[in-house]
Amino acid sequence: MSALTGQDKLIPHALDALTSDILIQDLALACPFAEIAAKICFADEEVSQLYHDHLFVNFDRLFTSNDLSTVMAKYSLPRVKFAMTINPWQHIQTAWKHKFKCAMDDIVEMDMEDDVDALQAGHSWATENRVYGLSTHSLAGAAEDILPLFLQASMGWQEHCQVMPSGSGLPYQQARSYLFEPKASTRPPKEPTATMHNSHIRFWEIRDRF
Repeated sequence: MSALTGQDKLIPHALDALTSDILIQDLALACPFAEIAAKICFADEEVSQLYHDHLFVNFDRLFTSNDLSTVMAKYSLPRVKFAMTINPWQHIQTAWKHKFKCAMDDIVEMDMEDDVDALQAGHSWATENRVYGLSTHSLAGAAEDILPLFLQASMGWQEHCQVMPSGSGLPYQQARSYLFEPKASTRPPKEPTATMHNSHIRFWEIRDRF
């Protein structure tokens, strides 16, 4: 919920290939089991409802920003000798994105331009995107026709960070960052050094069984 408007706001992001594949398996396998286990392990119905309604649950409660900062500090401190929590990461990430210019300019330019159709209707193109012609299932946020630019920005950021970009369609064993090559989304990654097993289960295979 937005603190200013009180409405849900859509902020589009494309998940990297590794996170996407693991998340599919989490939704298909782990989450249904966790919800059943919560009903057995906790007498409080509210806890099992948390597992039903939310993607990430911290045992018997929701995660907080302090929880995330603690985890980030645990893994960043040994590597960069600095506790990288949420606040400093937001500053660093923003500076990197300004440097790399991950499609941000395209979105700004599109939102500032006016076209004849919008002017004939008596409003700007930006107002038209925010108010008119929206799907009933849309959340507040960017216009639907520029959502691909948000996804392209995510993919550009992932390539700069040298992780397998979104849309690769790779199982998580093949989507590790050490297998990344430039333009990984257009050519297959190099072969991993370790032998891969066949335990990867795709979401649509599970769906077909049920």
